[in-house]
Amino acid sequence: MISYLVFSDLPLNQKAELTWQGGTFLDCHIEQDHSFSLYSLGDFYVELRYDPQANQIVDLMAFKDISRLSAYLDKIPYPCLE
Repeated sequence: MISYLVFSDLPLNQKAELTWQGGTFLDCHIEQDHSFSLYSLGDFYVELRYDPQANQIVDLMAFKDISRLSAYLDKIPYPCLE
């Protein structure tokens, strides 16, 4: 599995490819004119921001800080709490 630091230094297209190939899709949501997809990749998370009008990824953010998960927390299941 790729490390957070190595991943962070890659170009956008390589980050996207690694995310799709090795990441675990967790959730997505739409804000204004963009869709956001959340993936887990090893010990960090990746959020892809996609512009459907341009049909392209416009940003990709890798992070470890769980406070950035707030937009997703109400949708991610917690099996241990059920």
